[in-house]
Amino acid sequence: MSIEAMVWAIQLPLTRLKNPTHRRILLSLANYAGKKGETACPSKKSIHNETGYDQSTIKRALRALEKAKIIRRESQHLLPATIPKHRKTNVYTLAMDAP
Repeated sequence: MSIEAMVWAIQLPLTRLKNPTHRRILLSLANYAGKKGETACPSKKSIHNETGYDQSTIKRALRALEKAKIIRRESQHLLPATIPKHRKTNVYTLAMDAP
């Protein structure tokens, strides 16, 4: 968990992110991100457990956050090789460096 990522997500202006569901999903990702917003890789089940949103809502929110350039999907090669391929989840980076 990164305090910096959580603060960034909380302080993101409403002009960039109005939808409260998308904001809650972003906060969930920030909870898993590194200090600079890197390597956030919770499973959709983990996001569901934190937010209560169903899988389709989570997928739509992640796509919307990507489209708005608030998050970036990264290569799964960033995950440890010890995780079996069928168990790997998406890796996201929060766009903390974007204006």
